[in-house]
Amino acid sequence: MNHLNIKDLYCLCEVRNKENKLVAAGSIQEISEQEFVIFRRNGNIPGLKENMEVKVNIFNFSEGFCMVTGTVKRILVDMITVNDIGNISNGERRQAFRVEISERAEILKRKGKRSVLMEVVLRDLSLGCLIETREDLGDIGESFELRFNFLSKMEVRLDCRICRKEKIGDVWRTGCSFTAYPPGIEDKLCAYIFEQQRRQLCRKEGRPVARK
Repeated sequence: MNHLNIKDLYCLCEVRNKENKLVAAGSIQEISEQEFVIFRRNGNIPGLKENMEVKVNIFNFSEGFCMVTGTVKRILVDMITVNDIGNISNGERRQAFRVEISERAEILKRKGKRSVLMEVVLRDLSLGCLIETREDLGDIGESFELRFNFLSKMEVRLDCRICRKEKIGDVWRTGCSFTAYPPGIEDKLCAYIFEQQRRQLCRKEGRPVARK
């Protein structure tokens, strides 16, 4: 089933390979039942090939974030044609709907019978997050509360669970999932990620980063 419609025309998009690496960026110029055409301003990134299976992330200001799979049918100097348009799994959608950031936050973590408030840096945000700290936050499966205020004027508090971690030099990088959302926060989180992705894609395309 083709999930693109006329409202996706001229929307910014990015093309990623099966390993989720960026191979092209541009805007949707033509849509038909079987295929669509992407116009590229700055040429392709090395690695884009015909007959390659790809994922296309489309940033539609009115309709929101859309993801489809497809196959690169044709590559011209400034255009890519993608056909065999298909659905994308929830897991793949979750993986792509993320943005690299650098924002300060705090975590509240229990240590024995007391609670400790610790400053951290968020480096990656999706329906989960990647946190950088100087000390180990705990074992996989442990939980804590994440607090930040860059999403809205009020402080946001989210329950997190540690999913993975690694130490690079003196820094711990801890990947976490959000286990519960206060009312309305998930929608605000998705809107924030969408807007940051839109701004980053504008920069890749050499376009002005204007507000919606």
